[in-house]
Parts: sequence; C-alpha cells; structure tokens
Amino acid sequence: MPDMTRSYAIEAQEESPVDSGMSSMRLPPKGTIARGQQPYLFTSAEEAGKELRNPLDKSSEVLATGKRYFNINCTPCHGEYGAGDGRVITEATFLERMPKPPVLFSQKLMNYPDGQLFHIITKGQGNMPAYANRIDVNTRWAIVNYLRVLQKAAKDITDK
Repeated sequence: MPDMTRSYAIEAQEESPVDSGMSSMRLPPKGTIARGQQPYLFTSAEEAGKELRNPLDKSSEVLATGKRYFNINCTPCHGEYGAGDGRVITEATFLERMPKPPVLFSQKLMNYPDGQLFHIITKGQGNMPAYANRIDVNTRWAIVNYLRVLQKAAKDITDK
C-alpha cells in the first residue's frame, strides 16, 4: 500500500481533490466558538449601539493604540482626519466604482453611540469590509475612542 507512505498532502487554500471546487480549508462546525473568542450576537448597528458600552477609558495609551490602528486600517479610505479623502479615494483610477466614504466627523456619525461605531468596524457597512477578523476587540474599542478625539477636534475647528 504505497499510497499510505506517500500520501498527498493538501495545502491550505488549495482545491480539495475529494470535493471539486471546494477549498481544503473547512468552516468550523456550526455553533462552535474558537478558544479565547466571544460570540458577537448583534445583527444591526442600532441594536449594538443601544446595548454595547465602550469598556476602555480615554487614556493616552488607549488613544495611542487607537491612532496607530486607525492610521493602519482606516486612513487609506477615510483619510488622516476622517474627511473621506484617503489615498484609495484621491488616487484611484476607478472612482466611478469607488464611492467616497462618509466624513467621520459629520453630525450624523458624531451622534452614533460608541457601540454603533464598534459594530460598523466589526461587521462592516456598505463598501467597508468587516474588521472583526483583522483587529482584536480592545483595539477596535481603542479606534472608537480615537475617532471621538478626531470628531471633537473637527468640531472645535468648525465652531471657531
């Protein structure tokens, strides 16, 4: 039985030889939760906004983390100050397919509760992808705190 000693190893994300058209990576069984993870049960931003509360304070350490990850993940589209003028938008050659993201310091977004912003970062909205699989929970909350600082700065500038 030489096939037992020289078995075919399936590489990650390779098409499975058993199920044509299927990836060799399988989804976890329905209803399971990975170790160290918490289930996220909210299905709408409004519902999350009513229920979720930001567990982080606005310390300089938290804001520095929020700024760091905002600059990495958000500025390409939203821009450095949240004006919707990131490089993906301003330098794109496909502008008709890439609508401008919302201005993050608009009154509408300033009125959103922290939980609603957290939900949008977690699950995505419109053309914005979900970041739950890329950014851990505390870092997403730190980004919300940093976004509040950007919003306050923009409001202070416009009020003058």
